[in-house]
Amino acid sequence: MGLAAMSASLPLADMALDYGLPLQPISPELASYEELVDEFDRVTPLLEPALARNGGTHLPVDVLAAIAGARMQLWTGSHTAAVTEIVEYPRIKTVNVFLAGGRLADCQAWGAPGGPLDQWAASVGAEAVTTEARLGWSRRLPNVEVLGVQLFRRIT
Repeated sequence: MGLAAMSASLPLADMALDYGLPLQPISPELASYEELVDEFDRVTPLLEPALARNGGTHLPVDVLAAIAGARMQLWTGSHTAAVTEIVEYPRIKTVNVFLAGGRLADCQAWGAPGGPLDQWAASVGAEAVTTEARLGWSRRLPNVEVLGVQLFRRIT
């Protein structure tokens, strides 16, 4: 069963898909759910390596449902894609980069200090950008602080 067929049966809260993202190349204001599915299918291979490192918390169909339900945001380019989520803690609002993949230079430009991600994060009232990533990303992205390492253990 393809992603489109699986996702067609999901209960989706809001099909408006207007996330107010004024950036390029981003496709948040797609005209229809079908176009969102097509774009997500196109970039899924770029996101799958990052998704595979999340310990099995999400399948692509879960991410698509979160995007369609406006709980996550899809950012796409020709050779790069990312998925973000707005996280509101008791004392700070952040934008978490949940998934990213594709060309390294594109990811670095998108996530650079003052770049498109920071501009959008500020526009939604976020004070910081976060991500969980392999430690090597801390050497590739400027002005980041390593706060710790995520540990994961399955309960058997």
